[in-house]
Amino acid sequence: QPPPSPLLALCTLCTFLVSEKHAGDQSLWKPYLDILPKAYTCPVCLEPKVVNLFPEPLKAKAEEQRARVQGFFSSSRDFFSSLQPLFSEAVENIFSYSALLWAWCTVNTRAVYMKHGQRKCFSPEPDTYALAPYLDLLNHSPDVQVKAAFNEETRCYEVRTASGCRKHEQVFICYGPHDNQRLLLEYGFVSIQNPHACVYVSADLLVKYLPSTDKQMNKKISILKDHDFIENLTFGWDGPSWRLLTALKLLCLEAE
Repeated sequence: QPPPSPLLALCTLCTFLVSEKHAGDQSLWKPYLDILPKAYTCPVCLEPKVVNLFPEPLKAKAEEQRARVQGFFSSSRDFFSSLQPLFSEAVENIFSYSALLWAWCTVNTRAVYMKHGQRKCFSPEPDTYALAPYLDLLNHSPDVQVKAAFNEETRCYEVRTASGCRKHEQVFICYGPHDNQRLLLEYGFVSIQNPHACVYVSADLLVKYLPSTDKQMNKKISILKDHDFIENLTFGWDGPSWRLLTALKLLCLEAE
C-alpha cells in the first residue's frame, strides 16, 4: 500500500494524468488527453524574465504560485517513488517536474468542484476536485450566469444557464466573478472588457505618495498587516474598493 498521498485530490488527478499520458496509445483516455493543451500560459509556466515584466502585485502572486507548485512536486516525490512497481521505466523520468507542471495546470484550469468520499489509503484532506471531459471545453464569459453542480439523483454533472443562447452560437460558462489578475493566474488568459477588471495597488505604492515625515507610518503599516488589509487593495470601474479606501483612511490619519 502506497504512503498517504499529499493534497489528496490534486495529487491523485495529477498522478492519473501523467500515468495515462505516459501510456500513450495504450491509454483508454487517449481521446481526452489528445484534446488537452500541450502547454499552458499560466504565470507558473512562463520564463522568469517574462514574469519580471508583470506589475509588482501580480509578480508577487506569480512567484507564490511557482513556489507552491515546486513545493507540491517536492512533497510528492516519496509518493511517486512508491509507484515504481507499476512502471518498467524509472518513475523519476515519468513524474518529472515538467510532467507534473503540465498535469497541475490541467487540473487547476479545468477541474470542477465535486465532493467525494474519503478513502483510507489517502490523506484526510477534503477531496473536491473532478475532471469532466467535454464540460471543460466550455469557455469563460463574465456576461453569462450559470449554475453548475453534480446531481446526485441523475448521477450527472449538470450546468444550467440563466442566460439565453442563440442557435449555432458558442455556449459559455462563467468561471466566477474574477478580475483579470485572477484569470491570468488560475487560467492563463485575460478577459477583454471584463466588468470585474481592476488594478491592484501595493502598499509600497501608497506609502510612496504619502508624506515621508509621518513618524507613525510604520505603525500604520503594521496595523494594516495585523488586520489583513495590506493586500488585495484594488481600483476598479467603480473607483477604489472598500479595502483600498479603508487602508488610505488609516494611512492618512494625522496624529492628535
